[in-house]
Amino acid sequence: AIDRSNRDVAYLYRPLHLGVLRLIQSSVEGAQAAGIECAMCGEMAGDPAYVLVLLALGLDTLSMNPADIPKVKRVIRAADVGDARKMLDEAMAFSSHDEIERYVLEQMQKRFPTLFSDAGRVASERSV
Repeated sequence: AIDRSNRDVAYLYRPLHLGVLRLIQSSVEGAQAAGIECAMCGEMAGDPAYVLVLLALGLDTLSMNPADIPKVKRVIRAADVGDARKMLDEAMAFSSHDEIERYVLEQMQKRFPTLFSDAGRVASERSV
């Protein structure tokens, strides 16, 4: 976790860092082996740009702010888990956070052009 409102540390928020993805993957695998649900709550869970990655990682539940639900639901309804897993495998082959993020955002923009802006972020959240 990182305080994204603190300018001194906000730059450390890297949800698609390979280490973060591997940690989530390991947590999900452990939960599945124990027969328990694995959920994510927070900013990453409510960001439509990351939904396919989280589905591919095998998370059972995503908890988010109510305002994020319609966009996330739109991605989930259109999702193909096999396609999401392929995208995740390709993303995790990159060695840097920047490469992973660029790839994931490009893929999300291709799949959901009306939802994402040119930069891959949610269109309604673009800075003017």
